[in-house]
Amino acid sequence: MEFESPFFPMPITRSRVMLEAASELVGMKIWPYRQARISLRDQEEGEWRISLFGSDNTEAIEAVDRGEVHIATLNPAAPLSLAYRGCGPFIKPIAVRAIAIIPSFDQLVFAATEKTGLQFLSDVAERRYPLESLCVAKRPIPFILC
Repeated sequence: MEFESPFFPMPITRSRVMLEAASELVGMKIWPYRQARISLRDQEEGEWRISLFGSDNTEAIEAVDRGEVHIATLNPAAPLSLAYRGCGPFIKPIAVRAIAIIPSFDQLVFAATEKTGLQFLSDVAERRYPLESLCVAKRPIPFILC
């Protein structure tokens, strides 16, 4: 007879061990794989029913739109607003919603060379000047004021 924990069934223990292992790995500075995508299903069935994704770019939004992921986190949150409105890098509105906001210390810097002629942030909007946003992931995201 297999020992049954009074706290939760044994199959859950294995899943929790793997989730904790993944949590420790993504937290290690020397570990190169820092994003997590988690799939969940009933113990008895073969189809994965729920998928969760932690991301730092628009890939999370696109995965939700394709139905590959059910819940995703994204930082910064601004691309979610662009996706919802169908502007910037998104050619059509995407049916996504913010269900929670996790406060984080983000810094925003605006820089332009003198040759652009931009002196104020309002100049960007008035002239519809094309911008490029750089994020922590070091992948440029085209950014257009809508």
